[in-house]
Amino acid sequence: MFVRFLLLLVASAVWAHPRPNPRKALPKFIINLDTAPEHRWDEVVGHRKLYIKVIVAELKDYFLDKKKEVAALVAAFNMTEEYRLELKGIARVLCVPYEDVVMTNLFYEIDGLGEPGMLTQRSCTSIVAQRANGSVYLARNQDYPTAFSPLMVHLFFQRNGITLYQGTGYAGTIGLDTGLVPGGWGASINARLGTGEIDTLQQAVARAANGDAVFPIIMRLAMDAGVSTFSGAVTFLSETKLITPGYIIIAGVKPGEGVVLSRNSTGGDAFYIDRGYPSNARKRFFLVQTNTDHWQPAPFYPGYNVSRRGTAIAGVTRLTRWGVSMLGMYDVLSTPPTFNPTTIHTNMMDPLTGEHYAYKRHGLFGSEKNLTAQM
Repeated sequence: MFVRFLLLLVASAVWAHPRPNPRKALPKFIINLDTAPEHRWDEVVGHRKLYIKVIVAELKDYFLDKKKEVAALVAAFNMTEEYRLELKGIARVLCVPYEDVVMTNLFYEIDGLGEPGMLTQRSCTSIVAQRANGSVYLARNQDYPTAFSPLMVHLFFQRNGITLYQGTGYAGTIGLDTGLVPGGWGASINARLGTGEIDTLQQAVARAANGDAVFPIIMRLAMDAGVSTFSGAVTFLSETKLITPGYIIIAGVKPGEGVVLSRNSTGGDAFYIDRGYPSNARKRFFLVQTNTDHWQPAPFYPGYNVSRRGTAIAGVTRLTRWGVSMLGMYDVLSTPPTFNPTTIHTNMMDPLTGEHYAYKRHGLFGSEKNLTAQM
């Protein structure tokens, strides 16, 4: 009887976790790095060609009052020739001007100038948690304007048929919002708001012309450079100059390998897991990053008497270090308001094993015909 009771308890605990829907896994594509750069994205872009063109047109309209900023940043943006060819290839498939594709890939930087626009909908949550056995997991909610949800894709970057790294991004762009080097490290990026660091267009243009990194592309820069370890990723992602600030959350494969980088353009703060949460515990085992500096109080989510950060901290604390798992993290990220109307996908990964799952949440899904009808 006692054994049956224990089995029932275990079963009910497992059942308490919301189950990811396999039918909502992000569509998967291989990016063949052995292919000429201008053709690497043909299949991905073709998958959502019509919808990407709709989004590009919407962004051009959205940025009408920032026409000066758009033109200046696009003209100044200094990138590698390989990435330039990739963007030209995307423009060719879409049959749109190259400058429009560059604009789309600079969305974060352009929208971050002056008063926040769509940035206010970028309320992402990233968690690094270490299980009692030393395994380190990374999980995140991507909160973004839901019109972008049909562009979400899960990408596998390969050479000679071997996946060197993988991640999630948006069809029509070449950067990654979440990335993983199997057996090495994984990372996610969150928007950082209200630092006041970029006060003028001239500052942003000067940094773009200097070759400073676009925020979503910085992860690809690290992975294309062959960075294979947690310490190497921390160094690269701490020191590479950025056009605009942001948070980079990194998990490794060994105990203690977890950090939140609160990036400025040239440096920033490193918040390691041994300084993390729960704050009253002798052995801290996780980090939570939303869109507020960790040393500042996080604002309550509208309609709730709690912040997204506070909700996530409470959720992982309840898991305990013995309960940290893929499903446990998914459960935490499915708890309102950490999970909210702008949450469009959820990722969970184990850098050591190379497991990485990405699922659609809210947003527009379906055929291109239905999608464009909803615009």
